[in-house]
Amino acid sequence: MPQYWFTLSVVILTAACGAGDHAPDTSYGVTTRDSAGITIVTSSRAATESPLAWRVPSEPRVTLGADPTDPAGQFHRIRGAAVLADGTLAVLDGATLELRLFNPDGTHRRTVGGAGDGPGEFRQPHLVPGRGSDAVVIYDRQRARLTAVAADGQVMAVRTVDLPPRERNAELLGLLPDGKLVFRRTVGYVGLPVGVWEAESVAFVLVDSAGRAHTVASPVGRRMYYTEHDELGQQGMLDVPFDIEPAAAASARGLFLTMDERADVHAYDATGTLRRILRLSIPPRVRTPELVAEYYRLYTPKGITPWYREQQSRIPAPEVLPLIDRLVVDDLGLLWARRYDVDPADQGLWFVFDPEGACQGTVRLPAHLEVEQIGADFVLGIRRDAFDVEQVDLYDLQREPAI
Repeated sequence: MPQYWFTLSVVILTAACGAGDHAPDTSYGVTTRDSAGITIVTSSRAATESPLAWRVPSEPRVTLGADPTDPAGQFHRIRGAAVLADGTLAVLDGATLELRLFNPDGTHRRTVGGAGDGPGEFRQPHLVPGRGSDAVVIYDRQRARLTAVAADGQVMAVRTVDLPPRERNAELLGLLPDGKLVFRRTVGYVGLPVGVWEAESVAFVLVDSAGRAHTVASPVGRRMYYTEHDELGQQGMLDVPFDIEPAAAASARGLFLTMDERADVHAYDATGTLRRILRLSIPPRVRTPELVAEYYRLYTPKGITPWYREQQSRIPAPEVLPLIDRLVVDDLGLLWARRYDVDPADQGLWFVFDPEGACQGTVRLPAHLEVEQIGADFVLGIRRDAFDVEQVDLYDLQREPAI
């Protein structure tokens, strides 16, 4: 089959730069300057605090998984969901390793895939984020293999990726139009002395079709606190309050990535060169005892021992909270950045940037929704009910006026 790299890139990035014709709105005081060849786009506080007139209804148009008697809608460990160009809904189930396809109204159409090594079968798959194409692309980390599956369930293309050893267990974030793959490589922690908290090793890497790797950036990763040894002689690791992983999203132009305290977004082109820094004029949220107490109330496991609480009290929390914890590039090429909030019930405010990097305002999406895709007129995401059962929700999105 000819030119797999070209085929798979087109599959996942069809209509990638559709938003490029929109002129940036500078009515809220967006400023742009160059610094050593890097464009810095600073959006004023007024822009970041101005809600767009876009609307998402309170109830989804379609919900997959709401009927407990429907086997096709029983999901566990979902590895990605997408809406294809014809409205087909695709959900990759992590327990069965099946790709389940649904009609636009939510009725089940077909199930393909499953565990195995043959074409269209998987071992450790996840759905690669795409934008409104006519097929989904699945990356099997164990097999280092890309598979494109059409809306009717037919396998369109299969490609085994030639990867350097360090990237063989990395997470694939996306495919670029020139065939490069964008990976996130994370190296776990090693034992350290009591009280030392160190960042995990994170790198964002471009790999071309010949298997050559180029590291784009290595931001500070998530940090952990190493406890004393307990009565069994075991050393534990505890989360550091408010500490999160760098947020990243692949686009047709390259890679968006948060850095440092996650206040700026860095935009890299397809060669891995930093071209823009998107900056929001928002004062940092300073850590307070009340925020620390709220964090532990929400995230401390039930029934912990006094020893655990004593260790927890020693963890040095960061002085300021991160600003952004999630990045998504929508089907029109616009960047959405979710504001970090301690309470998941508040995590629904998104900053929307135009193609030039100016923030045009905010949109509030359902807080419970883990967004998988934002289309021209929809938002698709995964949520969990009170019993931790996964469902897929499709919401209408009204973009009036358009950016």
